[in-house]
Amino acid sequence: MTYNPGNVNSYRFYRNSANHNCGTVGTDTVTSEHINLYGGVPKGSGTPHTVKAGSITKDQVREIAETKMPDLNANDVDAAMRIIEGTARQMGITVS
Repeated sequence: MTYNPGNVNSYRFYRNSANHNCGTVGTDTVTSEHINLYGGVPKGSGTPHTVKAGSITKDQVREIAETKMPDLNANDVDAAMRIIEGTARQMGITVS
């Protein structure tokens, strides 16, 4: 599935320890936007543990994880998938 999430950008704060300069680096779109696009919902659930907003498949989670890999604190794709699944769970999106 190919999609264009639009102009939603997230920024990573960085600090250059050599000369103590600070700034931001533009990164990929935020994970919740990827999950919303694949789940077909405009936003997550207001009560995620009781009301489910949508669902995504493991293959979609893997695709999001591979896209977000440079931004995540994970050593491999399986660990990145678990991070994405946790984000989806907290949004009320089921992973099947």
